[in-house]
Amino acid sequence: MGTRIALLTLVAAACGTPDDTAHTDVDADVGVAADGAVDAAPGGALLVEDFAGGDGGAWPAGWTVLGGVASATVENGRGVLVPTVSGYTLGRMGHALPAGAVDVEVTFTLTMTEPGRQGVGFYVRQNGGHLTSTTPRGAGYAVFVEAFRGPQLGLWRERDGAEESLQRVAVPALDAGVAYAVRFRCVQEGASTSLAARLWPAGTPEPSAWTVTTTDTTPALQAASGGVAVDAWNTVTPGGGGPPGPIHVDDIVVTSP
Repeated sequence: MGTRIALLTLVAAACGTPDDTAHTDVDADVGVAADGAVDAAPGGALLVEDFAGGDGGAWPAGWTVLGGVASATVENGRGVLVPTVSGYTLGRMGHALPAGAVDVEVTFTLTMTEPGRQGVGFYVRQNGGHLTSTTPRGAGYAVFVEAFRGPQLGLWRERDGAEESLQRVAVPALDAGVAYAVRFRCVQEGASTSLAARLWPAGTPEPSAWTVTTTDTTPALQAASGGVAVDAWNTVTPGGGGPPGPIHVDDIVVTSP
């Protein structure tokens, strides 16, 4: 865990120069009303989640199991997510954003326990669905740290419950127990959406260049408002491979770019 800093400092880092970013914690949460409405976080952020407190308990208020989750807990100030073993072992936790959130930029950190068979995804413009198992079926844009394959950093979309790769770029080896930081941007540009992401070891200077970029014109996803979601992927199947290990996420900050 990093040194605690004020919320406004972290939000400024999320929107500011690349070298300002580090693995840090914050001391504020987004308000969730009794009717499920979401208020913007202090400092102009759409969502801030540092998983502070509540160790041993469930993810903080506002996070919802969307599907495929064996367990979602908080340990040592980090969110821990374990997927349920299935033919497509992917667990998903979702969180609403304030109404009208279309263009967003996300920073977060992740740690894997068994990267050889794990991946970690983060969705925006997410509609609250999970693959084809829900109504509506899952939809949105995602950055996907694909440690099990490559490893690679990928930009994805989900439409009508099917996850589809848009662009992937090879990245250096990802080690178990090491925290990595991700920045993911999703911006509407006319009739298409511009997507960009970068990945680097948490606590080191953020690179100035995007690792992977692409554009997409899927009609149902253009100018679509929605929430966010965290995905834990594992290659294990019911046929073997043992129980899936957990992934850890922390320091989630969602802003309007």
